Amino acid sequence: MSSRPRNAFLALSLVALVVSLAPPPAVAASAPALSVTALETEHAHNPLGIDAARPRLGWTLSSSERGQRQTGYEILVATSPGRLEPGEADVWDSGRVSSSATFDVRYAGPDLASRTRYWWRVRSWDAQGRASGFSPPASFETAFLDANQWTGSWIGAPVATADKPNLQGASWIWYPEGEPGNSAPAATRVFRRGFSVPSVAELTSARLVMTGDDGFTAWIDGTQVASADPRPELESWRSPVVTDVTSAVRDGANVLAVAATNGRVSPAGLLGRLELRYADGTTTRVDTDGTWRRPPGRPTAGSRWDSTTRRGRPRR
Repeated sequence: MSSRPRNAFLALSLVALVVSLAPPPAVAASAPALSVTALETEHAHNPLGIDAARPRLGWTLSSSERGQRQTGYEILVATSPGRLEPGEADVWDSGRVSSSATFDVRYAGPDLASRTRYWWRVRSWDAQGRASGFSPPASFETAFLDANQWTGSWIGAPVATADKPNLQGASWIWYPEGEPGNSAPAATRVFRRGFSVPSVAELTSARLVMTGDDGFTAWIDGTQVASADPRPELESWRSPVVTDVTSAVRDGANVLAVAATNGRVSPAGLLGRLELRYADGTTTRVDTDGTWRRPPGRPTAGSRWDSTTRRGRPRR
């Protein structure tokens, strides 16, 4: 046997041995499952002139994996977008915070300056502890954060203050689902409350003062009397709707019915008062409280849930 085939055989054996002893190729780390977008400050996109000393921050998560969730976040705040890096943020770096919250997250850094633009972004950790990339930068600009910085004066026509809307004594109500004071599903819930008017002839005025987090529509005996569009980004629930409903009230039994809408997953509630004033100077109030009824399920067309009758029979 010649030496050439033997040498070739030995060479192939050495190559095979080297390949078998080589370390396996590195396995790429799995990509993060979460993506962070749609940053908001005080429920608005890049707002100007906010007067909150500790503004609320929020963001939206998306994932291609089913059942994913956020287990932590990190927020960076800086005076320029170029400084939004860990260790470089010159205003605030929250560090990793273990939390599933993605809305109404309070800024917790040093005091903000008035009339200043700030930039921020955020990243999240998923259920497996994988960090997402940082979101695109967002911004907000502060107004005067100290009342003493204002130099102007309010101007306008004189307004009587004795008859301003007053909801003191009324209670926020909602369906018993989770903790509506903290978070409730985006949905419409319905409520009704009966009241009686001895004599419309003696009624001098009927005024409805109402607000819903985030909106509502109200009826008296089937006639729509007031509404407010659910616009959670504007927090319109902070300004109650005041409506003269005298013409909608009748002698005897009446029903005030309300469909309240929570525009997105967030705190929810309905708060209101019906004020009935009579010629003798007395006032009757119908406040939102635990006596309000909740029709079972969602009312359907023709169910007459918003009035005193159903299929021609009195409704108790």
